Amino acid sequence: RSLHDALPISRLRHHGGYAAHTNNVEIFYLSSRNRLRYVLKNFPLRRILSGFVYREMRYFIGLDSRKRYLLLRAYVYAVLRIPEIIFARVRERLLVNSFKAQNHRGLDEKNLTAIPYAVSGL
Repeated sequence: RSLHDALPISRLRHHGGYAAHTNNVEIFYLSSRNRLRYVLKNFPLRRILSGFVYREMRYFIGLDSRKRYLLLRAYVYAVLRIPEIIFARVRERLLVNSFKAQNHRGLDEKNLTAIPYAVSGL
């Protein structure tokens, strides 16, 4: 794969309303787990600490006990994967910076060299 293929070319904004209101415990847990991973991987630390934590606490308080338990499981999952998430953040930033540097030098996408993109699930 070329460097250009490894970089996202668009962004998606999704509001996870369905999973928050479902009674399916598996869907709620997986959605919560993936939402937390997405936030930790992609949001700036300042945004996580200034806004996300407060809103997450309010969200947690408003849940019934079953969903609180599932959300706690998702928190534990995310905390245990912090090293993996940090690695993904750093790797993505390096890819983006490398791409920007190559484009700054006037290289077009046909001249980009292939780079390994071997870490799965990120």
